[in-house]
Amino acid sequence: MKVKRLLLLLLLICITCCRPAGGAARDRRSLQRRSWTSDGFDVEEVRLRQARQQLWNRTLQVVTIHRPPFIILKMATDGKTILDAQGFCFEMLNALKEKYGFRTELRLPYDGNWGKRLENGTWNGMVGMVNRSEVNLGVAGFTISQVREEGIDFTIPFYEEPSAILMPPPKPGSKLFAVVRPFSWGVSTTPWQ
Repeated sequence: MKVKRLLLLLLLICITCCRPAGGAARDRRSLQRRSWTSDGFDVEEVRLRQARQQLWNRTLQVVTIHRPPFIILKMATDGKTILDAQGFCFEMLNALKEKYGFRTELRLPYDGNWGKRLENGTWNGMVGMVNRSEVNLGVAGFTISQVREEGIDFTIPFYEEPSAILMPPPKPGSKLFAVVRPFSWGVSTTPWQ
């Protein structure tokens, strides 16, 4: 769990490039991790030297899934072995690997899912693998949701989907049948049959 938290913090460092918030000068050898709780902000000071020492020369298990342009996987002919990984997320991960001296072994989720909480309270997909500590890290263009945040920790978002769903306004109709319009023809004529 400690390695997972540190790696998530390091990914945060890579994304923000250690820029101090609000332009104020700050020690660049540490990072303040801020998270929102019901009691307000929780601030945790993380020493980068300590994080580097704990990650140096370690091999981290990473689960990922093909989703261009964030993750582009080159697969072996068996369809189960990852030969190469590229994309936005892996550019960030490779920068962290170079700076902090760790290696990665890539895995696919057993069930091919991103991850959701099941009725029995467990998780499937990549979220489940991270939650059960089967892997150290999930690298993908995840949709961050409140439910998923109950199962795993996320970095700050680095991309927001700009798409939207547009629908035309409803066409005005006769007010004579407005009461029965929401029902199918069979349901709306039943009382008169």
